[in-house]
Amino acid sequence: MSISDSELPNFGDTYLQYFNPERQKFELRRKSQTEGCLSISECMELIERVLRRHQLSFIPNRADKSLILLPFAFIEPKVGDRILNNSTKEVYTIKQIIRNPDDNQWNGVVKLDLKNAPSMEERHYLSYFNPDRYVKFDHEFPDALINIPRANLEGELQNLPPIVPTIAWSLQVVEPGGLGKPFDSRKEFKPRLRESTKDPWVPGHTVEIWGQWFDNVVQFDAYTSGFKTSERLLSWMEQFLKLYTGFFRLKGISNLFFWRRNQETQTPQWRQALPVKTTQFYFRTEELEAIYQRDILKMDISLEVSKSGLDYNDGIKYIADQAVSGDYTPTEYRELFFRSGEYLFGDLDIRQ
Repeated sequence: MSISDSELPNFGDTYLQYFNPERQKFELRRKSQTEGCLSISECMELIERVLRRHQLSFIPNRADKSLILLPFAFIEPKVGDRILNNSTKEVYTIKQIIRNPDDNQWNGVVKLDLKNAPSMEERHYLSYFNPDRYVKFDHEFPDALINIPRANLEGELQNLPPIVPTIAWSLQVVEPGGLGKPFDSRKEFKPRLRESTKDPWVPGHTVEIWGQWFDNVVQFDAYTSGFKTSERLLSWMEQFLKLYTGFFRLKGISNLFFWRRNQETQTPQWRQALPVKTTQFYFRTEELEAIYQRDILKMDISLEVSKSGLDYNDGIKYIADQAVSGDYTPTEYRELFFRSGEYLFGDLDIRQ
């Protein structure tokens, strides 16, 4: 399923009613509940694209156009970072990081060096030039989590370098879709006919759409340099999935919801234990297949009629449920049907 950039949601669409950056709380709106037809790999590709835009969702300051709030930016940017307005092609430069004077924490406010401020009403969307400012989203354990690791003589890492916050997804369970509830005992074990319709672009053919539901459990692992930061990252990911549930369902993910949290672990993948926080979400997906069938364009029927008609035991001949005497030619026999329109087993309509 191909989705253009203009179809991806913006902050300010009907996905968010209110956001409090200090309390990190927001209320959700739900959109279409339309069932879709994406496979699990297509679901993850869609999530990756939305996740990238989500991190630079913005709210402009009405009093000072150079100030914007980035409520969902997990990674704190740096002064000098450049941001592209993909709608106007203007390049902004981060001039100042505004921190909360009470706790010296960054809550998403930055000051930009710009000419024209980005507009929510005109659906502008932003992107970083530096890809390291994004939370990484990858399949399974990513190839590179940390900067160049330095090991001691025994081959063990001493001081863990900074880790780019990473969400890695992996497929834990895939089963034929339950017909009642997720993982129901009654399952759709093989594809079934969804619909049959004419394809306007392929004349003379009928397309049959066959589909099969699947129940999936996808695990998301949060990798950072500490358990506390991993917990924040995992909660951030869970909020993201809940926030855009309506959009994902509209674009083809039939259903998704929180499934469970797993016990926190440590992975020795890099010869030094990395803290990992995990959460699992249920995905209802569907795989479709289109089969084209050639239409029947012409049907030839040939009928042969006995000249003697029907002869019952009493010796009386019946044609078209009428008692007749004598023999009929095929032409005379045919005319009986045109005149009467009646037949022994019902009405007969002969069309030329």
